[in-house]
Amino acid sequence: MTDPAQPPQSGLGSRPEHAPEILPPQPPTYAPGPDAVDRAWLGVHVEQESPRPQRGPIVLLAVFGTVILAVVAILGLFLVNGGNPREPGDPLGEDPPVAVPAPPFEERLHADEIYAGDWDFRLGEATGFAEKVESWDHGDCGSAALFSGDADELIELGCQYRIEGAYRSKDGHTLLAEQVLVFGDAAAAEDAAYRLDWTSYAFQPEGTSVDAKMSGGSVDANKEYLIVTSAAIDSDDETIVSDAEELLHYFHADHVAVFHWR
Repeated sequence: MTDPAQPPQSGLGSRPEHAPEILPPQPPTYAPGPDAVDRAWLGVHVEQESPRPQRGPIVLLAVFGTVILAVVAILGLFLVNGGNPREPGDPLGEDPPVAVPAPPFEERLHADEIYAGDWDFRLGEATGFAEKVESWDHGDCGSAALFSGDADELIELGCQYRIEGAYRSKDGHTLLAEQVLVFGDAAAAEDAAYRLDWTSYAFQPEGTSVDAKMSGGSVDANKEYLIVTSAAIDSDDETIVSDAEELLHYFHADHVAVFHWR
């Protein structure tokens, strides 16, 4: 463990305790020649280089000719390849692969994208099924809430439009109704989730037309989407109600999760 008072040591790490000390190789020493200059301030003797012999015109011409041939060869290879840069190891004459991005989701959300058919959910041991009744695209949020004041509040928060779906449980005792409201940004959707609970929203009769003895619901925001789900149950039987609660939980959570990838 290093002393924090000491400056950090450079390199890959500190030398293990009891390890042999590794020193840099010592420069070779030479006996000073007659032309040696004593540079005591460097601690070494430096031999003065003898004057280099002058190259004659024939040698210079040969070197210049070699350089010209190398440039011509490189230029010829560049022209043969069409000027395309190649990575090392790429076969000549083949274009590098081009990445094609996956097509994005359609910008505007439609009901058939989320409520395309029956809902058949499986995640580990958890399962759920509900039969699709109907789905709708709504052009605005004016009739999203039961009371006009709540609808006005949604519009003020930036609700742009919404979609809706209605489903029926396999045993026929539970109707599920769900809306997805689209806002301008995630902060507005979170604000709406905080201000209004699921009982504030109005759903199509197809998702609520049951002689309900029990009901429940959930509201959650994911990015700019607000997901509101309700369940109407025509029985107060403990088993039926328990099944309906589980169905509501997974149905709502599954559709909230969808918007993680949208």
